[in-house]
Formats: sequence, C-alpha cells, structure tokens
Amino acid sequence: MFNVPKRICCLGVSIGLMCVSSVALGQLCAPQWSALGSGATGGSGNPGVYSMALFDDGTGPALYVLGRFLQVGGTPTNGFAKWQGSRWTSFPGYGGSESFIQMASFDDGSGPGLWYPFAKWTGTTEVPIPHPPYTSLGTGSRYPVVVFNDGNGPAIYFGGAFSGNGYNGIARWNGTSWSTVGGGVIRTGGQAANVTSFGVFDDDGPGPHAAALYAGGAFDFAGGVPAKGIAKWDGTSWSAVGGGVAGVTVGGFEFTPQPYSMAAYNDGSGPALYVSGYIRFAGGQPVEYLVRWNGSTWSTNFGATFDGDQAYAMQVFDDGSGPALFLAGSSLSNVGVLRYGIAKWNGISWTYPSTNPDTFYQGLALAAYDSGSGPGLYVGGRFTTIGGITANRIARYGRPLCPANCDGSFNTAGCPTRSANDFICFMNRFAAGDLRANCDNTTTTPTLTANDFQCFLNAYAAGCS
Repeated sequence: MFNVPKRICCLGVSIGLMCVSSVALGQLCAPQWSALGSGATGGSGNPGVYSMALFDDGTGPALYVLGRFLQVGGTPTNGFAKWQGSRWTSFPGYGGSESFIQMASFDDGSGPGLWYPFAKWTGTTEVPIPHPPYTSLGTGSRYPVVVFNDGNGPAIYFGGAFSGNGYNGIARWNGTSWSTVGGGVIRTGGQAANVTSFGVFDDDGPGPHAAALYAGGAFDFAGGVPAKGIAKWDGTSWSAVGGGVAGVTVGGFEFTPQPYSMAAYNDGSGPALYVSGYIRFAGGQPVEYLVRWNGSTWSTNFGATFDGDQAYAMQVFDDGSGPALFLAGSSLSNVGVLRYGIAKWNGISWTYPSTNPDTFYQGLALAAYDSGSGPGLYVGGRFTTIGGITANRIARYGRPLCPANCDGSFNTAGCPTRSANDFICFMNRFAAGDLRANCDNTTTTPTLTANDFQCFLNAYAAGCS
C-alpha cells in the first residue's frame, strides 16, 4: 500500500486519486533549453550528433541518436544510443560515423524496426539486409531514409551515391525485396548521381491529390525526365519540380546543387515544401539557400539574409506560440540567419532560440519528441553550449519540463499543469512497460517497481517549478 500525500488527495475513486491541481498562471512560462544529462561526449575528427529518429522498441517511444561520440551519460558507446525520458541507453558498435546517415521507424512485416542503410535495429540487435543490386558505389556523405506509401502500401526508401541496374541514387525496400524507383536519377557528364534528401508533401492538403515523394540531390534527370536537383515521384512516374534547383557557375565550372533537407509546413499561405541546402537558383531565379514550393511555383521571400547559411535539418514544432518551422545548420559568415546554428520561421518573421557565441556551432539534426512530460524540440550537432547552458552535442528546447506532468498538458500561460489525468497517464505507461514510467531511473531488473509509484507521488506533491 502506497503512502499518498494528503495534500494531493481530494477524492478516492477506482484509480486511487482524483483531484486537480495546477501551477498558478503567473508569468508566461517561456520555452527553455535543457541538457540531456552529460550528453554525447568523446570522439575524434568532427564529433557530434548527426541524425535522430523516434522508435518504440516495445519499452515506449524513445529518441535514437547517431553520430561520432564515445559516451552518452557517462556510458561507453560507439556513436549509437537512445534517450528515454531521463536516461541514456548505449548500444555497441556503429562505427561513430560522421556521415549524415538518417534513420526511420518502419514495420516491414517482421516487426517494427529502426532502419538505416542497409539494416534495421530491433531494439536489441541489428539485422542486416542485402544491399540493393547496384553495380557502383560513389562517394557521398548523406544517406537519406524515408517511409512512403506509393499506393501499394508503405515501403522504405533509401538514397545515396550508388548506381547501376536501375538503382540510381534511390532504392525501395518493401520488407522482402528491392525494387527500382522509375529508373532513379542520372547525372550528365559521366558523374555519379547522388540523392541527398527526401521530403513527403501533399500540395493540396486534404484535397484530391495524394502525397508525393520528393527527392533532392546532384542529378539532371529522373526517370529520363529533365529534373535538375529535385524531382517528384508519384508512385508511378517522375516529374520535374518547377524548373528544378541549381548551384552557381564559376569560370565555366558548375557547382552542383545539394538540397540537404526538406519539410512540409503551412506558414499561413497554404501547404508548401521547404527545401534548404546549397541552392542558388530555383526555377531559374536567384535564391539564397532556402526555397519554398507550393505545388506550382517557387518563392523565396523570407525577409532575411542567409549569406551562405544552409539548413542540414528542418522540423515543424510548436513551442507554445503556434507551429513554426525550425532550421538547424551552419553559417559560413556567422552573420546570416543560421549564425547561431538554429533559427525559427513562423511565416512572418525570424526569431533565434539561441544566441550562442560559439562560431563553430553547428546544428545538424532536429526531432520533436515527448520524453514523458511534454513535447520538446531536440537539437543535435557539434556544440558544447546552447542557449546559455552547457549541453554536449544534444539539447532540448521547449516549454518547461515537469516530472509529474505525464500527460504533457500546459495552461494558457504555457506552464505545465498537474491533474488526475497525470495519474492515469502514469499508470497506463507503467502497465504497458513503458520505461518513461521509470521515475526512479533504476537500471536493475525489474526496472518498473512500486518505487516508481512513490517517486511519481513525490514528484506530484513537489509541484512544477
């Protein structure tokens, strides 16, 4: 029998407690930065967190990170780990890659897994799959992964610098076999094509059009159709996207366009696909590294100077002031939009969650994740401080955390609240074996015990600061 603090017990019912308590409205609870323990540390070369993805391995949703680092939370690892609420779990040997090897959660029929080229992580083991039957593998540092339903059921698509047998820059895996994607993409001049980013976008929202897969990279044709730098796959055929995107030509040499990231975001003027990277022309018009495609035309009126800024990742997230598009990347001049590594665009103006003075700061990955007490925007990259706090290569940005706010509810001032729903939320997680209910952060077996209930009761009684 648990000792329930009397000051939080108003009415006994079947779940044990039914009362409502919340923090006073007070002043607005502004979004804050917080570290994830001691973060990701160690590593040679250019250490950092290069990619992130959400995956539930059966113990509740977790944030997986991949990059070049040797420890997480003080525990040895090799560039691969997960964060789940308030604890790190390290995994052996991915090699500490500096490449932008992306990940995606997908159930191929044999159970859910976290996929990356060319294997899946089940939560306990890595299961390799055969490479697509390409004949040549070029050099590249970006390997995008995305789940897309082309009308024949969801499948996972891989991009990269490979070619041959129709597997040119892109390949599709349905869980049992590989298939080509309309012949893939081709680059003229005998150079290897390279798909560097994916985006899924529905240009008419809830209208009759189906969502399509967009591929960006170094290529000139897609499925035999002229499509420079970006192309659209509708499940049957490739098509050009508004004249494509391009780099610049200097002394007769053309710098290849490199779209690094894509994200669908409605800035108030309708659905659009945002594309960022080394892009200097879109539809033949000069642009600055960030462009917007609404399904028929390109636009680039963002009211700010990019000056070489390139976003390696983009993520839509609501920090309490409404959904906005967050960009993480780097600035060549340290004066552009991404001079602090991260910027926020709400469709009207730019704001800066961090004013980090570190000129080497780079934001490389973004993900929205609820760690157990409210959603946050997680930023990975090459940094040791952000927003005025110490955070090694990964940090959380969002409304204040409160351990007792299990359901992630906030009042109109943006402050976390407590109510009976939090008890229901906690008990549901406990019953499901969700490790976000591991309030006392024990690592021994069994992980979830009565101590977690007492821990949660204590946290509830302590309130939200």
